[in-house]
Amino acid sequence: MLALTLFGSILILCLYIIFPPQGKVSEQAAMGGLANFVRADAFLVAPDISFMQDGQRRRLADFKGQVVLVNFWATWCAPCRHEMPQLDALGAAFKERGLVVLALSMDKGTPDQPQAFLRDLGVEHLVFAHDSSFKAAIAARVRGLPTTLLIDATGQEVGRLAGAADWSQAAAFALIEETLN
Repeated sequence: MLALTLFGSILILCLYIIFPPQGKVSEQAAMGGLANFVRADAFLVAPDISFMQDGQRRRLADFKGQVVLVNFWATWCAPCRHEMPQLDALGAAFKERGLVVLALSMDKGTPDQPQAFLRDLGVEHLVFAHDSSFKAAIAARVRGLPTTLLIDATGQEVGRLAGAADWSQAAAFALIEETLN
């Protein structure tokens, strides 16, 4: 486990050096406490990532036409674990409006452990997905966990937030509202 964590940390550092952050922090997000939310440059197509969902290979592009909040996380990541109930509440609040909150687990092995973790938390409004290969995170240029990408209904990346956030804040709700409109 230590070797895996060390490998992941080195990989993330290398990706950060190769692909430096782009875009700018949203003023509204910074004022509301989502200071790490960085708006994407105009017309940035969402990354072409694939993952397993309900035993089938899926792609992020399969959700085109919907606003998707993709959260890259793992059970061994303490900040990731803390965010799950807040993301679940956000998903519940906007589910009727068409928001998909995709909880994309990066845990090694089968999806059983992360699914059990979410069940234990009572999470009901997240769409669970799994990628034990970490290829989705690499393709999305994720530099650390948690990282959350906001994708609009046309399949373009609105922006991303590297690190933990308080998704129960008014700023998070305003960001989703803005994207849905």
